[in-house]
Formats: sequence, structure tokens, C-alpha cells
Amino acid sequence: MEKIEMDKIEKIVSAIKKKEEELDPIIQEIIQDNIKNNSKDDFYMLLNKLLDEQPGEDGGQNALTGFYFQMLCTLYYLAEVLEGRWDFLVLELHQDIIVGNSSTIRFTQVKSEVTTKKKLSKEVTKTELYTGGWVQKLISMARLFPKGQGVETEFELMTNFIIKDSPTVKVEHYLYNKDFDHHIADDDHLLQKVNDFKTRGLDDKDFNYEVSCKESIKELLSRFRINPKAVDINNLEDFIGTVSNKLGRLIHESVAISFKDINYLIGELCFECNHSNQGSLMYIDNERAFEFLQILKQRVSSNLEEFYTTTNNNILIDEIVTKINSSYTELKEPMKNQIYDELEKFRIYLKNSINDEGFSINVMVHRYLEGKSFSLKYNSMPPLKLKEKIEEIFKTLLILNVLHDDDINFSNEFTSILIKEAKNSYISLVGLDTDQTMEEGLEKLRNIIEKATDKEKILILMKENHTIFQGEYDDEDIQEKQTIDASEVINFENDFFPQEKSIKDVDYHWTIIPGRKFIAYLRRVRRYEDIYTFKHDVRKGLGVFFKVGE
Repeated sequence: MEKIEMDKIEKIVSAIKKKEEELDPIIQEIIQDNIKNNSKDDFYMLLNKLLDEQPGEDGGQNALTGFYFQMLCTLYYLAEVLEGRWDFLVLELHQDIIVGNSSTIRFTQVKSEVTTKKKLSKEVTKTELYTGGWVQKLISMARLFPKGQGVETEFELMTNFIIKDSPTVKVEHYLYNKDFDHHIADDDHLLQKVNDFKTRGLDDKDFNYEVSCKESIKELLSRFRINPKAVDINNLEDFIGTVSNKLGRLIHESVAISFKDINYLIGELCFECNHSNQGSLMYIDNERAFEFLQILKQRVSSNLEEFYTTTNNNILIDEIVTKINSSYTELKEPMKNQIYDELEKFRIYLKNSINDEGFSINVMVHRYLEGKSFSLKYNSMPPLKLKEKIEEIFKTLLILNVLHDDDINFSNEFTSILIKEAKNSYISLVGLDTDQTMEEGLEKLRNIIEKATDKEKILILMKENHTIFQGEYDDEDIQEKQTIDASEVINFENDFFPQEKSIKDVDYHWTIIPGRKFIAYLRRVRRYEDIYTFKHDVRKGLGVFFKVGE
């Protein structure tokens, strides 16, 4: 980086440093009593203990839970520093995350609801957005870089809940202001409220925005956004997954960071932040961020070494298909050679699908486990368990290929759920955990579909849908020929559905297929003289699900 640009960044950083006594008193007390002057081992032990605790009503515990959410937000921006979007990140252990480069600086405050009574959304009048000075504190930071100094300021409020309109105050247009370039109308409600409470939350009760910032409140609000993350406190894993995936892709396109690695990195940040000469403040530039990335690379390499030093996509395919074939060594001819030919066709099909279409086994397993592009379960699984899951998937795909004569492919239209596309139907694979029930499986399916894009939901409705529940689930209540009303899975009230021809009125069913019964056909091969009678019986037995022959 050129010296002139470096000098400018150093001036920016010096302008935003704050004193340690400005820390939130609760956080400061926790740091002082439990972190400072302890070894790293002691700190990590404390951190892990705290993270294992469930959020409660206690103020200190709530502060730590909110602090953990703030640290996740910090890691999100650390990834963006590594991506080259920012030249530095400044972390303070109370409210602010600050990122910047030579042309732009973004001030971010993190606000969280962490009690057991937390709701997904709150009306703006029930927050302290303007009455508590959240907005005023943020936009007043523009005084450090008044208009005309060549540095553009941006202001962000990151929350783990959605701030929604109230009957009298409309603010939802500030949600996801991606480009920080709102057009603010003169009658904007937030503008009116901030004008009414100009210095709320500020130490200087005579503060004048036009004088100190060289801009009006209206101009400053045009660069303000509300950015909710981890909205559901019970699904914090979704945001952790986002952060993990973002960091993992900096290592390799198919890698994500485990939950333990996330916590380790948070521990590193906290420990170094409180054992530095800068007091509570930590300044991370590109070089320092790269050091954190190296820590993650070493941990990921260590975690996956056993799995990936001996396997890759093709090796796994060969290994598992060969294992399936070994079950048929005692078959009589001609079935023995015929089933071998079928497995060889399947082996080639898998390699072509994965290698030519870029649909890696990693992606397949992530989608199978949780119907998401990234699953935290994947990284926490030991190698042997992962192979078992891959074998479950392969056996299911093998039967599907037998049923459809290979005329079935992985769908490229969907980004998360694992879907195979036949001529008139979509067939999705959903992995259930040990002892999960039908109702739990349906709830998992609902959650997966609810998170699909509008385009994906419409595509789903274009064909018949069948979902295979696979895994060591409780199969007592997952019976053959079981169907559900599609309205239980897809919300038909969404605006994107055509109104002139209501899909709600269509007789539409979603078939649930018990996967353990599905792949049981592979154990019955020895009962048949040849592959043709086997295929006929498979199609006859499963045709009820796929309308084979109609």
C-alpha cells in the first residue's frame, strides 16, 4: 500500500480510538474479574463454560450472550477485511465495530435482545432507536470526518431482531440499505424523530450536526441502515453458519469453519484485545487479519487431515460403490454380472455428475444434513460418520437411478436443498437424526422450504414433489403411501404467487417416502434371477410414489 494511503489510514484509526473507561460497565467488570491477567488456557476454559450456559435473565449473563453475538458480527467483518473490502477493523468490547479504507469508514453498533422473552421483531416505538440515542450516537461519529475531507462515512445498526414499523412511525425502509444511499424524504418519520431528539444519548447537549459534521441530519441518515442478523435466538447457528462459510471460503471454496474454530477465534480476539498495550481496543489491519486466517487454516487442516489425506470425491465414490458391490459376491449368474454392470454405470454417473457439474460430495452432504448450503453438523462429524452419511445418500441415489433408468439428475435450480429432478417430479433427500419422528421430519422439511427463495418455491409448485426421509430415524410413524397437503410446507399467502389463478385451490400433495424401506430393496437382490425382474419389482413397489408407467 502506498505511503500516502497508509498515512491517511493511520490518521483515521487515531481519530476513532476511544478510552478504556468508556467500556460498558457490565462488560468491563466481567473482563476485569475473569479475563485480564489470566493465561490463554484459563481464558478459553472460561469462554467455553460461558458459551455452554443458556441465556437467562441475569444481567451479566445477558451481557455475555449479547457480547458473543457482537463477536460473531466482528468475525463477519474480519472476513471482509480478508476479502479486501476493508483495510482495517477496529474492535472495542462494548458497542462499536469500525471498518474502513482510505475512502470509506463504516461505524457499526451492535444491539441484541438476549433474554428468554426475546421476540423476532419489535416495533420501533418499543426500542431505543431514537429515544435512547442509538441513531444519534452513530451519525454523530461523522464529526471525526466532516464532509469535504475525502472520507465517506456510513452508519450501521446490526441487530439480532427486526425493527419494524409501528402504527405511527415507519422505519422499515432503512432495513438492508445495502448501498448506504437512501433518498430521505422531508417527511421521513425517523428524520422527524431524530430532529426532535437531536442530542439524545450524546454527552454534548449543544451538539450541532451542521457545524461539526458539515452535513444535515437528513444527509447523514441517507447513509444509515438497520441490518438484522441471527434474528431467531433459537437458530443462532444460521448466522454462525454464514460466518463460518464466509471465513471457510477464504481457505477453500468447499471448506467451512467449525463451531469450535469459531469459538477459538473469538477467544483469540478477546484474549489479545485485553492483553495489548492499547487497553481494550484492538486494531486489525490486513496483515494481522491474515495471521488469524493462518490460525484457521492450521486448525481446519488438522481437523480434516484424516479425512482428506486418504479420500477425495472419486476415491470416495470408488470406495463406497465397491463396498456395495461386495455385498453381492455370492450372487448367481446372470444376476451377479448384471448387478455389477448396474453399479459400474452408477459409479460413472456419480463421477460425471460431481466432476462435470461441479456438484461436490461436500455440497451434497451439507444439503442432505440440513437443507442448507452449509451445515455445522458436517464439520463436527468424525470421518467414519461422514462416510456413513455419504453411503446413505449413494444407496438412495442408486435405487432412484434403477427406478428411472438414469433419466434423473441433480437439479441446478436449487441452491440449498438436495433435489433430484425427474421428468414430472422433484425428489428431495432429507437426512433425519437418530430417533427423529415423522413430525420432527416434517418440521425440518417446512423450515427448509420456508428458507427457499421465491423462485425456488414457484419451481417446486411446477412439479409433483416427493421427499425421502433418510437416516436412523424412528420409522414407526413413517409409513408407506404417506402424503401431506402442500400448504403445510409452502406458505401460499406470499405475494409472489399469481393471484389470477390461486394455487391454494389446487389439489396438491407432497409425498413422504420412508428411506429405510426405500433402500431395503438393495438387500433383496439375491431373491431375483436377473436384473430385469428386480427392476420390475422395484418399479412396481415404488411406482405409487412416482407414478411410474402412467
